[in-house]
Amino acid sequence: MTDVLSRETPVFDVFILYSGSEEDEKLITDKFLPQLEDKAELKVCFASRDYIPGHFELKEALNNMKKSRKIIALLTEHFDEQVKAVEINQAVDADLARQSCSVIPVVWGNPDHVKMPAQFKKIVPLRRPVDWDRLLTAIKE
Repeated sequence: MTDVLSRETPVFDVFILYSGSEEDEKLITDKFLPQLEDKAELKVCFASRDYIPGHFELKEALNNMKKSRKIIALLTEHFDEQVKAVEINQAVDADLARQSCSVIPVVWGNPDHVKMPAQFKKIVPLRRPVDWDRLLTAIKE
């Protein structure tokens, strides 16, 4: 199976696109990584752990998205679509080119405080509480 943004064999099963806030990093470390890596044995790209120090963050994000089969967009009250616009557009553009959907929006928190980026509004999101089996099915398809 090929990855999201190119035709190479993926290095990661999933890339997690998130705000970069400490709260969201803790959420990923405490909730997502145990489910995805420990239980499901998936290879996850997580910025604070997998990006190469000394490289530009945006370049690392785009390169690692290219090496991933799926992208989880973790949408919390900390997610700022303007700050993450390039990454969002890259993911959506790749989906349009492939005519399939590799982005999985996950809404975590009060929906009144979480803004769905316009580019994701036509994609069915998962909402909290996350049904981990449904998320794994979406990642593996």
